[in-house]
Amino acid sequence: MLAHLCLVLCWPSLLTRHSEHTPPPPPPENGCVVFPAVRSAAAGGGSPSALANATPPTWVTDQWLEAVGPVESVVIDADSVPVPSQHASTVVLAGNPQPFSTAHPRMVIVDPSTAESIGLQQGWLSTSPTAVEVFSERARFCGTTAFHHNYGGHQFGSWAGQLGDGRAVSLGILQGRPPPTTPDEAHALPHPPPLEIAVKGGGRTPFSRRGDGRAVLQSNLREFLASATLLSLGVPTTRALCVVASDVEYDGLTRDIDYQGRMEQVPAGTLTRVSPSFVRFGTVQIVSRRQGPAGLARLARATLRVLRSMEAAGDPASARISLDQTHASVQPVCFYTAGPPSCAANADTLTDLQLLECLLERVTARTAALIAAWMAVGFAHGVMNTDNLSLLGITIDLNVFGFVNDYDVTFAPNLIDDEDRYAFGRQKDIGWWNLHRLKDALTGTPYVNDYRNEPSWDASKSSTSWLADSSADTILARYNTTYDMCFEARMRLRLGLHTHYSSQQLERSSVWLVKAWVKWLTVAAPDYHHASLMLGDVASLLAPPTNDTDYSADIQLLSSTATRNPPRSRRWLGKILRVLHSVVHRGPPLACAVLPATSARAGCAATTWRRAVYRAVPVHVLRTAQTKVITEQTARHGQDAFVAAAFRAVSQPFESPRPHRQQAIVKVATTADLPPPPQHAAASTKDVSAWVSKALSCVPERAAAKMKTSCGGQ
Repeated sequence: MLAHLCLVLCWPSLLTRHSEHTPPPPPPENGCVVFPAVRSAAAGGGSPSALANATPPTWVTDQWLEAVGPVESVVIDADSVPVPSQHASTVVLAGNPQPFSTAHPRMVIVDPSTAESIGLQQGWLSTSPTAVEVFSERARFCGTTAFHHNYGGHQFGSWAGQLGDGRAVSLGILQGRPPPTTPDEAHALPHPPPLEIAVKGGGRTPFSRRGDGRAVLQSNLREFLASATLLSLGVPTTRALCVVASDVEYDGLTRDIDYQGRMEQVPAGTLTRVSPSFVRFGTVQIVSRRQGPAGLARLARATLRVLRSMEAAGDPASARISLDQTHASVQPVCFYTAGPPSCAANADTLTDLQLLECLLERVTARTAALIAAWMAVGFAHGVMNTDNLSLLGITIDLNVFGFVNDYDVTFAPNLIDDEDRYAFGRQKDIGWWNLHRLKDALTGTPYVNDYRNEPSWDASKSSTSWLADSSADTILARYNTTYDMCFEARMRLRLGLHTHYSSQQLERSSVWLVKAWVKWLTVAAPDYHHASLMLGDVASLLAPPTNDTDYSADIQLLSSTATRNPPRSRRWLGKILRVLHSVVHRGPPLACAVLPATSARAGCAATTWRRAVYRAVPVHVLRTAQTKVITEQTARHGQDAFVAAAFRAVSQPFESPRPHRQQAIVKVATTADLPPPPQHAAASTKDVSAWVSKALSCVPERAAAKMKTSCGGQ
């Protein structure tokens, strides 16, 4: 076994598009870079002996490409094509990244937990010139084949044909251990899933079409922070590793940020993302059209192998939130904890038709659970095209997302979404629609809104190689059930409730509470995050419920967050508090139930409930208006401390239990109370951190509450 992981960097022959003013830097003297203290993802704990015996990660080399991960599913086109073109038989195309023209890119920010997951030290990433070269696509690892994904997609409801990675390149696939070969081996923990490393924004690819393949630094910083936010909220997502920037003026980009006809020059950057795979709904769609059932079976088998290892290991997001009050039966389904084997465990032995059926079953279940998680945390993806949804049921392509402020189901964060197709409240239905487009691909059905059939596409419904419509419909019928179960489970956590009570009365009350709370949110339109957090501040629930309990002060407290507050919503809120009061005190955790004194049991139950609310509802929220200011300070003014402070805040978004607020009404801090950000370069880290923390914990003013983002700023 290698004691260290050595990456050999390929230099001038791979470095293209250099300006004559910026020659490439010389290669390292020893020809390779040894990572300090490489840690395998399979290592258990951090003891020296564990690290010494750990199997170091291995980068996928050329000869492995056809045997690992989704790359196996392709006829690989090994010839890099520098111009946009159609690729009829490939899902992965060998790539030759086009790097920054500057010779002096800089590392802006690194996620240390993501770095550790792929065996890198934060210090090496943050300070090594070689790391900057690799993750700005100016150099790559010898012995690996960089590649681009080829996929199609329905965009805003219309089939768009071939799309592909127009500004992303995958550097390789990292394997902590060899791929599992049997179901038993797949579920023998620990077994980390593969990790595909992809850089976004380096330059044109064979799929760039009319784009330049570059990425705006500010947009990359938004995606970096969004990844960290979703992870800390327990939402499955791709991971951001680092952001690299160029401060050289001639390396900037010209963009019409808000499609207002005003072109401006903005700094460029690259974002490195990590995921078990970047296969999408659109990958299945393009394979169906161009390779038919045989290609679909190969893709399904490879994807299910990845899912097998993910399901055995559990998702990193599930470890970021407290699941103490969740029932064991819902954890693997809704929170992606390690659980019993699914059909994916048999990926190596399933027939071709069974592979297609299993793929649809796993994608349906995981997509329902993912969208339920989005809805529970108030996240609107913004661009749910089929090329932007992962086959693995994790969040990808965080380009034009937004977190709701007022609870508004019509909120659509994407500036170009004129018809609000991807509005917050429509995400469940769009997921259902997209799954039916996946069904079309697996059953050989002509695509919606498409009148141009591929010459090589065999859509003969008489073929027994396609998945049967009846089988697909049976699977899709489970979508709503899974979504409802997972949404309720996540909302119960936000309300401080258990996901299951042995008492039928308490169980019925809990189900009613989730529905009633959502109804009040919809009618009153309060700030979703502050209203949820203030629920933990209500005073009336501290004592056992009686017929004389007065909820008026707490109704006033919660109503202070509402933007619409008709009398009927206040009455409804009063009923919610009465039922919640009953559930908190009649369904206490075992540790409280065994206490001898009634007052002690009541106090324990109330304290435990309040702590549960504070552990589930974030104080720091990545709101669009405040995030824009923070990322501008870094991208346009070079103050990296702002995005670093925001990363720390959203990585630990929950507030520790606080003393109860004695006042009946708490004034909600708004951005009107926020001073301007520290502008001078000498601003202390402490000052910047304090400003960012306050910015992310206050409510935007009315004019900024509906702020949208734009593809023009990417």
